[in-house]
Amino acid sequence: MDINPLLLQALAGAGSEGLSVKDVLLSQLDETDPTTSLLVKLLAQQPSETIVDESQSEFELELESESDPERLQKEQRARARAAEKAKALRHLRNTIDLLYAELEDLRARNDMLAAALGACYLCWGEDAQCPECGGQGGAGFFTLDRSLFGQFVVPAVHRYKQETANPRSAMNPKATGSRPNSQQTNPIP
Repeated sequence: MDINPLLLQALAGAGSEGLSVKDVLLSQLDETDPTTSLLVKLLAQQPSETIVDESQSEFELELESESDPERLQKEQRARARAAEKAKALRHLRNTIDLLYAELEDLRARNDMLAAALGACYLCWGEDAQCPECGGQGGAGFFTLDRSLFGQFVVPAVHRYKQETANPRSAMNPKATGSRPNSQQTNPIP
């Protein structure tokens, strides 16, 4: 099959009818050879490359219309914005990591204190839909963990007894060697 006449027809037909060369050529091929009909249909389904070329040429024209200093300034501003976004993203990621670590620490402390008091570690008996206790797991519901009870509860009870026996020491935390609640260190490792 001689394709030269088809190419010439396609070039001539594309200008007069406003069709793309590809469309005219594909329609001509479709008419001449039934075997290539399937190929023509496949090619017709492919997106047109002229759209990409046109958008590229528009972009190139836009770049050419701007002077080099303007383009450089735009590029520098874009890079600066990208750097700021990257820095903010790193800061956000760091904050998330710190918050997650703190959450894990608080969960571990909650679990230990709940075990020391024999309470449900999920809801402390406050959620009727709790899968662990059905809302019944307040302090004393489960068997106490004696070791954790001795670590957390016994010192608090001793402190309470001291404060009730000597009300003056409760008013002055330095008298007993302890600090106010807002500054207490947590005995949990």
